Amino acid sequence: MEIALKINQAGEKHYMRYLACQLEKHIDKAQTTLIYDKIAPPSSALSSLLMVEKQLLRKNQICGADRILKGDLNLPNATDKSILIDLTYEGKSPNGLAPSFNGCFGFESLAALLLEGQNPIIEIVDLQKNCVLVQGKASLEAANGLGGAMEALYSRVATLLVKALKTNHHQRNFTHSDKEHTVTFKRAGPYALKNLVKNTLKQIYHLCCYPSHWRIGWRFINDAGVLENLNLKGPAWQVLDHPADHFYADPFPFLHKGKNYLFFEDLDHHHGKGVISYVPFDEHGPAQKATMILEEATHLSYPFLIEHDGEIYMMPESSLSGEVVLYRATRFPDKWERFATLLSNVEAADATLIKHQGKWWLFAVIRDGVGGYSDSLHLFYATTLFGPYNGHPLNPIIVDPETARPAGAMVLKENTLWRPVQNCGNGYGAALSLAKINTLDEQSFSQEIIHTLYPEKPHWPGRKVHTLNKAGTLEVIDGCIYRPKLPFLAKLADQYYNPR
Repeated sequence: MEIALKINQAGEKHYMRYLACQLEKHIDKAQTTLIYDKIAPPSSALSSLLMVEKQLLRKNQICGADRILKGDLNLPNATDKSILIDLTYEGKSPNGLAPSFNGCFGFESLAALLLEGQNPIIEIVDLQKNCVLVQGKASLEAANGLGGAMEALYSRVATLLVKALKTNHHQRNFTHSDKEHTVTFKRAGPYALKNLVKNTLKQIYHLCCYPSHWRIGWRFINDAGVLENLNLKGPAWQVLDHPADHFYADPFPFLHKGKNYLFFEDLDHHHGKGVISYVPFDEHGPAQKATMILEEATHLSYPFLIEHDGEIYMMPESSLSGEVVLYRATRFPDKWERFATLLSNVEAADATLIKHQGKWWLFAVIRDGVGGYSDSLHLFYATTLFGPYNGHPLNPIIVDPETARPAGAMVLKENTLWRPVQNCGNGYGAALSLAKINTLDEQSFSQEIIHTLYPEKPHWPGRKVHTLNKAGTLEVIDGCIYRPKLPFLAKLADQYYNPR
């Protein structure tokens, strides 16, 4: 299959190279070619802003919005047998597919929308049929400046184009926006200044406070919990004791032989690498201090646990290793061995398993080297826990930072599957949503967000919340707070964020 990228001869961009690689990687026998078009180059205001960001914000690190020399894409010229992807479309001579952003087309329109503070909806449009094939939204959690945001958007353009070419599903008619979006110096100047000030303040903040400090809340509850009540009220949350220079996050409780154990990510701020630790509970609460039980060469977090055929397994996140690995308890709770690799060559985060209607289903957000970490939910299924796992034909089943990333174990309640979901629309782990799964089979998937939870005073004060789990009577959440490095200021912060 020949896929032609129609691009502006006035400026090839780094994201085009990524797009070509993704098309050839994920579409069988795909060959990417080029067609050059003569259209107006990006405005001088946009070009200047991207240049300033590269020098001052990114310290000359390359991003997808940066220009490269003509010919550096090193792709052959297109033939008349190609499928056209028009990256220059301006509303004339509709042919092939094109990405739109809130109903607008083109590099300049995307930049202008971002400068206006919007995170636009990406639609892959069949220009001849005037219909939307697929749509999604990009996570901007890791984006640095306008260039970083554009890179994140175009990385998801690549994701959605691959899906559109594979599924070719007519979703709905396309509505073109008549509003004109341009980048001017009047808008670009204040934006650049704002980001430089923001970056400077961030560096100052990191000198006196830990960049991201998570903590775990726990409580015993015999009646309805968060999932049933759709709020954080009820018995008071207790903060799990932790060292001042560590954060604890991603709590997973496990009930074994009538006793509760709590497993979680344990990160030392001085090293910045997570390990898995646990705390045993008795009828009063934590019975001892945390004990580290699993460490690898790469960061570990999100220690999902499951019992199967009399054995206990753990599936911690290890996205930097490129694998989703299952560990088996050789002596529960403190001895574990690597047992099976469920997925390979994949940057998967927060993998979560559920057995449903005779099959094992594995949910995980997947990133392919570029863009955000929380917007592309992939689904896999197998007939046994240990695989092999097949990718769902609609992957990614969700492209949306508000509804994609797992936030804990799924729960079957009254014959309905519920999925805790991270809402990362306002940043990583900003809120926690509860989704009801309406359809789950080998051909389709759908979910419905029922309610979204935010940190709230006095029940669970803080900045963010992104995990919810329960085992037996032990219910747990986590949350992010501001945490100064100086001990006496840290104590004041703990008192301020103390739940009541």
